[in-house]
Amino acid sequence: MNNPPKERELIPHQRIEAFVARAASKAGLPADKASLLASLLTTNDLRGVFSHGTRQIAAYARLMRDGKLNSRPDITILRETKVSLIVDG
Repeated sequence: MNNPPKERELIPHQRIEAFVARAASKAGLPADKASLLASLLTTNDLRGVFSHGTRQIAAYARLMRDGKLNSRPDITILRETKVSLIVDG
């Protein structure tokens, strides 16, 4: 369940987003992608979806460090229509 703890310290979301961006960058994600990831994860926290929020950065960083998550994929569009996209990457 996505319930916040009863006792907590409130931290401005901008500080958490900046921390996540730095962590992702240190793990090997390019700066622009690190900022995007930080924004997406922080937004999930703000929406109350903590299971898919900033708590995931530790797992993502380990996966990038261990080479199990490609931080620099070569993404190409194979086919595009008005309503769909097939991507390789």
